[in-house]
Amino acid sequence: PVALVPIEAREFASAVAARWGDYLAVANRRFTANLDSGTAVFRGDAHLLNRAIDNLIENAAKYSGESSLIAFEFERTEPALLFRIRDEGFGIPEAEMPYVFQSFYRVDRSRNSQVPGSGLGLSIAKEIAAIHDGELTVRANESGIGCTFTLVIPRNAGQEKDPSGS
Repeated sequence: PVALVPIEAREFASAVAARWGDYLAVANRRFTANLDSGTAVFRGDAHLLNRAIDNLIENAAKYSGESSLIAFEFERTEPALLFRIRDEGFGIPEAEMPYVFQSFYRVDRSRNSQVPGSGLGLSIAKEIAAIHDGELTVRANESGIGCTFTLVIPRNAGQEKDPSGS
């Protein structure tokens, strides 16, 4: 079993942004971080959550052209914390979106044959979301360029559920 411990969400998101800013600059990608200014504590496994977000940002960098934007956003809502990674990459065709979280699945192998990877990163990230009673979603950006992955972690992740439903 995974031990979920209290984590201050803004500090966690700030550490993610600090870790990736310099790396993406060296990789010739533009990086922005838009972090909710409020505080919120949630229960999670910081190591696993970092791995999930790192997988998403690494994919954004791998599948984006030089000088393209990768944006990391953290937002607090009442029931959950949202961690978004938006890119200006090659995008994912609508017909492929239902499959991207399957182990070993890679979108359009011919186009991405030069991009290293095993097709496990997104399935691992999705499993980490599930461990936290959360979810991981993907959608095409409204601009038609790239996509946005959203990791949703409930504020009450890992807490015992009330069997009466109240």
